[in-house]
Amino acid sequence: MGYDKLHAVEYDSSAVEKHLKRVLPLIDVKALRKRHFRVALDCCNGAGSDLALQFLERIGARVSAIHCEMNGLFPHNPEPTSTTSKNFCP
Repeated sequence: MGYDKLHAVEYDSSAVEKHLKRVLPLIDVKALRKRHFRVALDCCNGAGSDLALQFLERIGARVSAIHCEMNGLFPHNPEPTSTTSKNFCP
């Protein structure tokens, strides 16, 4: 167990599974599977790597993934940045 400025920090190896069990029932997984999505995923070795990959696989997407090691060693600047987000968000 580690500590940050707020409270004790504990590792929860079941966090991704708990999240997926709450989120997946809220979406139409059958409809998504019928779409046969093909997804290129670059998680930049960030904290969302496990969750993103498992979510996409469970909705039936064919995933080509890179940089999904969740080690925090960013191989490039993580997106979105303040510059690139202006292209997508008003």
